[in-house]
Amino acid sequence: MSGLDNRNTPRTDSHLLASIRVEQDHQRHEVRVHNLSDGGMMGEGNLHVKRGNRLEIEMRNIGKVDGSVAWVQDDRFGISFHREVDSHLARGA
Repeated sequence: MSGLDNRNTPRTDSHLLASIRVEQDHQRHEVRVHNLSDGGMMGEGNLHVKRGNRLEIEMRNIGKVDGSVAWVQDDRFGISFHREVDSHLARGA
């Protein structure tokens, strides 16, 4: 990952949790969500993914959304959602 930030959508540091299932794997993994936006998120956790993996992400107040791994660096990874979500819902009560 380069130091250049070429993302176009605003994001906030959310510190939420998400449940993620990697394509063709039935096991779900809990990860910490950082920098959630309507178009994607940064996740952190013990999840072995590589760029291009398709995922099913489930978050509080948003539900399930499909996405793909955009980048991986150590235990952090970027996910691009396949459809936009209302990221403000995840921070709701």
